[in-house]
Amino acid sequence: MGCGNAKPQGPDVKSYKATVTLDPDTTHPQLILCVGRRRAQGTETWQCLPDTPKRFTYWPCVVGSEGFTSGKHYWEVQLVQEGIEWDVGIAAESVRRKEDFKWSPEGGVWVVQGRKGQYSALTSKPTILSPSEKPRKLGVYLDYEGKQLSLYNADSMELLHTFPKAPFKGSLFPIFLLAGGADLVLV
Repeated sequence: MGCGNAKPQGPDVKSYKATVTLDPDTTHPQLILCVGRRRAQGTETWQCLPDTPKRFTYWPCVVGSEGFTSGKHYWEVQLVQEGIEWDVGIAAESVRRKEDFKWSPEGGVWVVQGRKGQYSALTSKPTILSPSEKPRKLGVYLDYEGKQLSLYNADSMELLHTFPKAPFKGSLFPIFLLAGGADLVLV
């Protein structure tokens, strides 16, 4: 559901501001965390990191340190450098870390992707998005009890996509994939 110029309905989603930091124990070896664990940069160089059960080793991902099991939450992600690909959204705690998984709600992830200037929501069959302007900052709004995730162009609050009636259960974590030099900051 939805791209276009829709504004958020009801209470302002920005009033549900959550502080999100990145979990260094989950960071793929091709990502570098800095600025108080609020910035992730993709690199071609593999870092020598301990292989923990939580660490992503297949996809260049990192998740937030804090999981959500209830409530409404909103955070913003500044795209410093788009690189080849970025994905921003949420992931179930059970998402695979060491092997490939389906980038869709069936795989336990709800994300919007930017890839070479094209945008899509990674639904069962990817949904092509046509924002009125190139998003430089994304707003992510999670309504756990409402079973909904919405992503916005945070500068204009244009709705990019809503994943309605998602089958959320357990902890959900902000997830970020950065490939080909992508660079983002949580603001």
